[in-house]
Amino acid sequence: MGIVTVRVVAVKDAIRRTAEFLEANMNFQVGDQVVHWTYGPGEVIQLDEKALSGQTELYYVVQIRDMTLFVPINDQAETSLRLPTQLPI
Repeated sequence: MGIVTVRVVAVKDAIRRTAEFLEANMNFQVGDQVVHWTYGPGEVIQLDEKALSGQTELYYVVQIRDMTLFVPINDQAETSLRLPTQLPI
């Protein structure tokens, strides 16, 4: 195998692992209305990947009024974000 082939295989493997992670761990989709436990109601406007301190993590980008929050997609996201409660009619 050549260098290019090895890199293509590595990229495809990384994409597959990312897709598997998202499928297993994502509770919210772009467009979902959510409530942040500190800042209140907002909307998931994007999913983003950021590299901080050498670690690459995935984030929900949540728009709350005039503020944009980056909430990590991990176990803590389940405690930071929730779906709005439906009021009985």
